[in-house]
Amino acid sequence: MDQFGGFHLQEQKNKFSYRHTSLPSLSLRLRTTMNGSWKMIGLPRSKSKRHQTLLTLLAWKSTIYWTWNERNARLHFNVYRSVDTIFAVIDRQLRNKIMSFRESNPVLSSAMLQAWFSVG
Repeated sequence: MDQFGGFHLQEQKNKFSYRHTSLPSLSLRLRTTMNGSWKMIGLPRSKSKRHQTLLTLLAWKSTIYWTWNERNARLHFNVYRSVDTIFAVIDRQLRNKIMSFRESNPVLSSAMLQAWFSVG
């Protein structure tokens, strides 16, 4: 196992996983749990309301993207950001995305924004 900039990289047959010391802090801020392996990552089927399902999907996509972006920045450019900074980026991206369809679907946008504010 190699260690680069705080990340523990492990390559196996068809599996690539990593753990970082700040990921538990980020998952606490997002009120979710993060698996150390990308192999089993997924969203369970939910019977919740549409706005909650869409918000969950957006939050997962954003979290995965920015976590991977942080991993690449640390690994390749030796650039480190705090958990609070990463959460602020995720928060801003979700707010912008939700506000982007306010004109086309104000009810859904409002419900998603209220749900997001109740999380953070």
